[in-house]
Amino acid sequence: MTDLQERRAEDRTRLVRPTVISVVWTVGVLFAMIRGLDPAVGAVLLVAPLLVVLVLLHPYLPLYGVAVTVSVVPYMHLTYTEIPLLLVLLCGSWAGVVLGRRPALRFGWLEWVMILLAFTAAISIGSHGWSGAALQEYGAWIAPTVFALPLTYAPFDVLLRFGRILVLGTFVGAVAGIVLRVVDPFGVTLSKLAVVGYHGDGGNAQLVPADSGNILRLTGLYVESNIAGLVLLTGLIFAVALFRGVPRVVLAGVIGTALTLTLSRS
Repeated sequence: MTDLQERRAEDRTRLVRPTVISVVWTVGVLFAMIRGLDPAVGAVLLVAPLLVVLVLLHPYLPLYGVAVTVSVVPYMHLTYTEIPLLLVLLCGSWAGVVLGRRPALRFGWLEWVMILLAFTAAISIGSHGWSGAALQEYGAWIAPTVFALPLTYAPFDVLLRFGRILVLGTFVGAVAGIVLRVVDPFGVTLSKLAVVGYHGDGGNAQLVPADSGNILRLTGLYVESNIAGLVLLTGLIFAVALFRGVPRVVLAGVIGTALTLTLSRS
């Protein structure tokens, strides 16, 4: 048996247990839904085993998912819940790096700074009393804050792909923002995405007063102009760094145009 055949056989064996657990889990959740479990909770629980199998098959998929989500729809939540999709993918990125590369744990200056920052924030929150809401806010803050760590453990080719996906996602977000600014300046269209966390009442317009009247700022799928500016600026820098020739000109041109329309100083 060749090395390739041995690796494939090992991968199939490694997937047997999670597959069986996923099937049992799915049957159990469906039975619970029949018995009266909230459909929204059931839907989330049904997706969980699928995500586990996907991460086992493609360990860096959550990392790429972070690039897509933060560059296109950073405000998106899991359906019928208040859980940000970005938070779930950020947590999954840790699992992906561990499963994909199995790196040896190391503690350099970056790790110690992150640990100190997290510990200081925990003390600050604890001084005001812990609660469910406080834990949720702490988790939502700490996950993106320490996201630099799984990136440092990922291989170079994964980092390169992550950056290019981020640029392409930002390009999509820029095009969507420009189109929405023209055809839907008040953000009414986004009200149709209330099921995934967007405000159901629309009214997403942001204006800047000027001598000639109010000037409409680009918000797009980013909801807030300054968030749009931050994401678009990051995408523009990566576009210039990671692409060459005509793709660089097109990507940087569109993203730069959208960035200008945000009128953001961020």
